[in-house]
Amino acid sequence: MAVTNDMLAEYLRLPPDNLDSLQIYIDAAVDYATAADVPEPEGENKSLYHLLIMSLAANYYDNRGLSVSGTYAGTAEETRRSILNSFILNLRYRGKGEEPEP
Repeated sequence: MAVTNDMLAEYLRLPPDNLDSLQIYIDAAVDYATAADVPEPEGENKSLYHLLIMSLAANYYDNRGLSVSGTYAGTAEETRRSILNSFILNLRYRGKGEEPEP
């Protein structure tokens, strides 16, 4: 099961009448994960992948204006990259019998 508009709306705590415009953020998040060599895993245990997709989609949704100002910009970008790297490394090496190097 892929991430749905309803799942993302709940994650973002949006009212139910605001679902139509969310699919583009989900699609962009899936494209990002695929480009990072993290395709949707097979099987039933997809919670970490779904969390990655929802986190990315939420980031795209929250920052859709393409502008941030002040010291928040650098801190937010650094935090976002750290979180994404953690997700991606975890998902890339899951089930490969290897631990990612720090």
